[in-house]
Amino acid sequence: RTSDFLFPVMAQTLIIVTVFSALSVIILTLFTSHKIAGPLYRLKKEIELFREGNLNLNFKIREKDQLQALANALSDLADSLKDKHKALKDKALQLKDILQTSYNDRDAVNAKLKELEDILNYFKI
Repeated sequence: RTSDFLFPVMAQTLIIVTVFSALSVIILTLFTSHKIAGPLYRLKKEIELFREGNLNLNFKIREKDQLQALANALSDLADSLKDKHKALKDKALQLKDILQTSYNDRDAVNAKLKELEDILNYFKI
């Protein structure tokens, strides 16, 4: 009978195809998970440093990794906060200079305080 001959061949072929398919899925899953988990781990570590006040961070990840858009957005955020911090620091130093050199110049002090307030109003808290 033909079925007695074909059934073992088909079963064996089906088992081989299933094993190769399963191995392919496992390998692809591992590869893909490393492309996501690795960058997530690195970004998490960078965000922890960021939360502690370190604004000199580089949220770059490997080009072929996933989450490039998130890394770029975090880098832009860090750059923006660095710029605001520098502006605040500069205005505070200018205010300190005004207070040390011309203590009675209330208009200059008020103008610098207004500039500081404008920068601080950037943040929505």
